[in-house]
Amino acid sequence: RRVSGRLRAAAEEAQNTRDQLFEEAHALQRQAATLREVARVKEADRVKAADAAQAAVAALAAAETAAAVAQQEKEQLYLEAAALQVEVARLRQAVPVAGSAAGAAAVRAT
Repeated sequence: RRVSGRLRAAAEEAQNTRDQLFEEAHALQRQAATLREVARVKEADRVKAADAAQAAVAALAAAETAAAVAQQEKEQLYLEAAALQVEVARLRQAVPVAGSAAGAAAVRAT
């Protein structure tokens, strides 16, 4: 009976140890699942941040291109304005300023 009691106690202790290890394994599985989910969310956030950075770089490049085009258009307008000023000056010199009605009208038209 002593041997049988010892075996029964050892079997109960083994069962308790098994149950405890089983619970610990489940807790570790839950923890691993949580960590995998955290890693997935962090990776998704990293991808979103990378996409946002790429979009910002593209927007900056587009803005720089638009600014360069606007600068070229501005320079072209300055050139055209200068050419028109030269033309106006030339026309003013070509119109006789003496009292003719046509000359006065031409001067007013410019």
